Amino acid sequence: MSAPPVRGLILSGGTSSRMGQDKGRLLWKGIPLIQRQVNLLCQIIPSVVISCRQDQVDLYHPYGDLLIDDLPSHGPMSGLLTAFQHAPENAWFVLAVDMPNMDAHHLAQLLHSRNPKTVATVFQDLESLTLQPLAAIWEPTALPLLTKAWQNQRFSLLRILESNPVTTLFPTDKTVLNNVNRPEDLPEPS
Repeated sequence: MSAPPVRGLILSGGTSSRMGQDKGRLLWKGIPLIQRQVNLLCQIIPSVVISCRQDQVDLYHPYGDLLIDDLPSHGPMSGLLTAFQHAPENAWFVLAVDMPNMDAHHLAQLLHSRNPKTVATVFQDLESLTLQPLAAIWEPTALPLLTKAWQNQRFSLLRILESNPVTTLFPTDKTVLNNVNRPEDLPEPS
């Protein structure tokens, strides 16, 4: 039996409340983060969509195909569950819009390490051993788990990973898992 096809999903539907502005529009090395992440994931997966809220359509439409979150906003789970509801036969290669240090080498490593027999293939932080649900390949077997968690109002993707079989790998550069949540996380302008 062949592995389910993989599609790319840039998660960008958050409200960016701590940042104070839409993270996808932040410039990183001269380009908007949303454009950077789409370009990056497209190097690995030919079919990539941007998960966003309805009120972000005009902002993100120029950067690629959009998948509007059908569900109320409850963090990244809203975008991932919407993606699975639209295409349950696909595995979803998830990349958060706010992980600007991620690179093509690590994404290719994740795809190469993919194990469709587990719920997800994810990076694990070498020091904290925390699993990273927002740079991961989620398999179709995750859909019933996501649905049940949603129905029980448990919106943590990390909790799903921690309580189900996953394939893990450690990044060779731990900074690729860093994200930008607050203005102080941004580099100083040069």
